[in-house]
Amino acid sequence: GTAREGIARVPIQMGRFSGGGLVLGELALYRLRERDAAMPTDLEVLDDALPDPDHFVRRNSASFDFATGEPWVLMRVFDLREQPESNALQMRVLGFAEDAEEPNWQRDLEIQRAGYETSIFLQLPREALVFGRNRVEVRMAGADAVSAFVENLGLDLEDTPSWKANLRQVEVLASEEEFARLEQAAAEDRSSLWAQFWQRRDPDPSTPENERLDIHYDRVAYARAFLRDGFADGALSDRGRVWLLHGRPDSIDNSSPGFENYGNYEVWRYRDASLAYYFRDVDGLGRFRLVWQEGV
Repeated sequence: GTAREGIARVPIQMGRFSGGGLVLGELALYRLRERDAAMPTDLEVLDDALPDPDHFVRRNSASFDFATGEPWVLMRVFDLREQPESNALQMRVLGFAEDAEEPNWQRDLEIQRAGYETSIFLQLPREALVFGRNRVEVRMAGADAVSAFVENLGLDLEDTPSWKANLRQVEVLASEEEFARLEQAAAEDRSSLWAQFWQRRDPDPSTPENERLDIHYDRVAYARAFLRDGFADGALSDRGRVWLLHGRPDSIDNSSPGFENYGNYEVWRYRDASLAYYFRDVDGLGRFRLVWQEGV
């Protein structure tokens, strides 16, 4: 759909019409820009369908920083029954870590039917979303389930495993000294060290947002979606680490003269910095390894 100021629209995903006449349609994830607002009036969509590199729009990525606001989910229920037995609709909302079969939380809801189309805003429990990629699923009797993804990049500073996992995503950006301080930091020191790390990289300290941190979160989300190393985390792959460091290359070539005709190659070029990175798919399964670099 079209975008309006404050809200980005995503296409409605229509399910199959069932005998009961119920359809779960759009499931969109949003964050509040005003943290203390009672209802979501100024929203930003978190669209799991990231565009390809040639049409990547940073603000429509699946990245999410809990410091900027609370997550909400918008659900639309299309009820085509002429005379429903009850105006009450029962549904279940579940949250999964990516690829998990069992949910780590769920909530049962009863909503009141508001005619043929009913829209529901539901605030998600912040503590229920694990660090990294989460899947939110909505189920209702008589309708197809729908789901959407959201990246939880908000840090639980006291949780050492999530802190360590987060640090792996900034290792490529940090000096050896910076990374050692972050890695060895006690829980009570992590917040200040993390803030200092990104303050040193803030391109415009006069603005409330740290644009470089926003870019980092979006690059993490993009790498996870498009640069997977087989089944491994795309943000930690060789291509993902280059993406986190430099962003989108100016060109990507799928072959390069001078190499043996073995496996698939990608060459990423950054013209402004005169950089080139050569990756080879080592086994034909999409596991690209950095085999050569120029200008670094």
